[in-house]
Amino acid sequence: MDIRSLDGDDPATIDLLLPGFRETMSLELPGDPPVSPALLARLLQRRHGADRIVLAAFDGDRPAGCTKLGLDLGVPDGPGHGSLWVFPGFRRRGAGTALVSAARTELRARGRDLLMVDAPHTPAAERFAAACGAEALGTNLRNRLLLKGPGRAGLDAAAGSSTGAAAAPTSWSTPTPVPGAPWRRRPTARRRCAVPPPPTYAPVRPRRSAPGTART
Repeated sequence: MDIRSLDGDDPATIDLLLPGFRETMSLELPGDPPVSPALLARLLQRRHGADRIVLAAFDGDRPAGCTKLGLDLGVPDGPGHGSLWVFPGFRRRGAGTALVSAARTELRARGRDLLMVDAPHTPAAERFAAACGAEALGTNLRNRLLLKGPGRAGLDAAAGSSTGAAAAPTSWSTPTPVPGAPWRRRPTARRRCAVPPPPTYAPVRPRRSAPGTART
């Protein structure tokens, strides 16, 4: 496998990786709509206050998988934390271990020792983690609620409103890194929270006393 560094902001990168992501997610989440270019671009984008590493494994000219790691600029020796994907047609052929090895090398070159990778809690992920010398440091539960009937219509309306569109996803996690060992856990549960606007108040005018009365 040939490992290459990619620019996550380049539209050519999105076009290159999109078929593999669509195939992967159609197997993992068959009920979801296909991955869009915009969704993949958001997945690979650089976060505020963080640097980013995007590496891809190639079999010839075809991408076999990739990893995207975020680096907190406020913690120069902190971990590289992200996700790793091996596309279905290239699994069990060394692409995943090659990406892990390349990611470790890239992190060490930047003065960082810890690789933290999100992964589903499955037997295949357990075997892959053991082969890479990884240690599970935490597990987050994730549930998907599928609504049907009248409730779904109300949810769709709220999601399409201006307040819903502006709401940002919030994630909760409590990692406990162990130096020298990769860390893997299930993808962090996320939810969208619609934040109501602050209340407004009408100007208050002083009350005037009626003629012949005293104010106290």
